[in-house]
Amino acid sequence: MKVLALDFGGSSVKYSVIGSDGSREKEGIAPAPTGTEADWVNCVKGLYEQFSDEVEGVAISQPGKIDPDTGFLSGGGAYFSLWGKNLFDLLRPAIPVPFTIMNDGKSAALAEAWNGALADVRDGVVLIIGTGLAGGVIINRELLMGHTFAAGEFSYMGVTPENGMMNSPMGTSSMAGLVTQASAALGVDIMKSEYGALFGGLKNVGAEMSAEDAPKFSPLNDDPRFEHGVNGKNFMELVGEGNEIAVALYEKFLKNVYCTLTYIQAILDPEVIAIGGGITHAPRFIPDLQKVVEDSKMGSLAMPINVRPCAVTGSPNEFGAAYHFFRTNGILQ
Repeated sequence: MKVLALDFGGSSVKYSVIGSDGSREKEGIAPAPTGTEADWVNCVKGLYEQFSDEVEGVAISQPGKIDPDTGFLSGGGAYFSLWGKNLFDLLRPAIPVPFTIMNDGKSAALAEAWNGALADVRDGVVLIIGTGLAGGVIINRELLMGHTFAAGEFSYMGVTPENGMMNSPMGTSSMAGLVTQASAALGVDIMKSEYGALFGGLKNVGAEMSAEDAPKFSPLNDDPRFEHGVNGKNFMELVGEGNEIAVALYEKFLKNVYCTLTYIQAILDPEVIAIGGGITHAPRFIPDLQKVVEDSKMGSLAMPINVRPCAVTGSPNEFGAAYHFFRTNGILQ
C-alpha cells in the first residue's frame, strides 16, 4: 500500500509517496501554505490530486498540539489560521481517501521507532534540536501523547523562573537560543537570520536608538558567509576554524544539551535518546555530545544516558506520518 506523506513546516511542505514496505519515491517540496485555512486545504487537495492514481491515502505531519483521533489542533506552530480548528472536518470535503494527521515531533519519533534509531528498543525518546526542542516519547513501543497531546514538547521544560525563556531548554539547548547568543557574541546582526522574526521587536527598538547606542557589529557581519546571519552551518564552520568565541559557545551549548538530556533521563528513564535536527548533521556534533555525556558519568549523581543520532534521513516526519497512517488503518502492527 502507498500513501502520500506531507510534512508541513514553517517555510515549506515536503511530500513524497511512501509504501508500507518503507520505500519512498516521488519526493518534492512546495511553499508552505501558512496564510488561511483555505490555503492549507487547497495545498493538501492539490498535492493529492497530483498522485491520486498512485496512493490510497494521505498521511500528514503538522506542527502544533493535535489530537490524532479527532483532528483538533488546539494551538502551536506557524499555521495560526488552523489553531482551534478541526483539521479532519476541513479535509473531509476536499479529498476522497482516508487520511491521518500527527504532530511533527511525534512523527519524527514514530519514524525512528519504525526503521530508525529506536527500532530495537522498547522505551526511547527522540529529541529534535530545531528552532525549539521538539520530539516524541516511545513507551512500550507506543507513542506517548499526553493528556493535552504535548508529550515530547521539550521546549516547555523550565529550569528556574528567572530570565524566562532564555534560562529554559528552549533558550539554552535550541537553535534559536544558540543563534541568539552567537549573534550577540560574534557581532552579527540577528535580524538577518531565520530567527530574526522571533526578535522583531528588537528592530523597532534599534530604530529609536541614537547612532552611539545602536548595536555595533564585527567584521563577520559583512562576511559573505553571514549574509543571512548566523546559522548552524556557518557557526560550526567557525568552531572548526578554532574561532575562540564560537568554540566557547559550542562547548557551553553541548553542556546545556547534556543538562536537558539529564532531565529527560531522570523522568522517563529511556533506553536510548536519539538526537536529530540540522546541527546534528555536522560530523563532529554527536561524537562531541557523546563525549560530554561520557565524561559526566564521573559525577556521583550522573545517570547513564545512551545517546544515538537519529537514523532516518531525508524526511523523517514523512516516514513517521506514513507509519502512523499504516498503523491506524491496520496495515502495520
